[in-house]
Amino acid sequence: MLYYIKSGKYIYRNAIAKKLGRRPTTIGNWIKDYETGGLSNLLEIHSGGNNTVHISDRAKAYISKTLSNSDTTITSYIELQAHIAEDLSEMINYGALYAHCRRKHKSKLKVSRKSHYKKDLKAEMVFKKPRKHF
Repeated sequence: MLYYIKSGKYIYRNAIAKKLGRRPTTIGNWIKDYETGGLSNLLEIHSGGNNTVHISDRAKAYISKTLSNSDTTITSYIELQAHIAEDLSEMINYGALYAHCRRKHKSKLKVSRKSHYKKDLKAEMVFKKPRKHF
């Protein structure tokens, strides 16, 4: 980008963006970074977001122990969140808990869904009734 600007080959952000395969707003941000802090500011790596949700090591150990226990009765992440709040006195964000369990433990806690309210129980019994073989 700097080469194209200094050489005078391209004047407009849109043309530089098209040449570099970036968006014009990205080129504008790069130019602003260069103007405010020079080349060193432009070369800094800015990655990651503002994710400030953290799970304590104690909670991670509890989650690991609970999910690996085959005798556990926990069937949903909300239930796991409640257990952590009760046992460890820590409130963990549901999204952070869900992401941690899915990424680190490859877990899929699922709750069985209720039956439909219009379901005909008599028709279900007829369907389930064993047939007589002749």
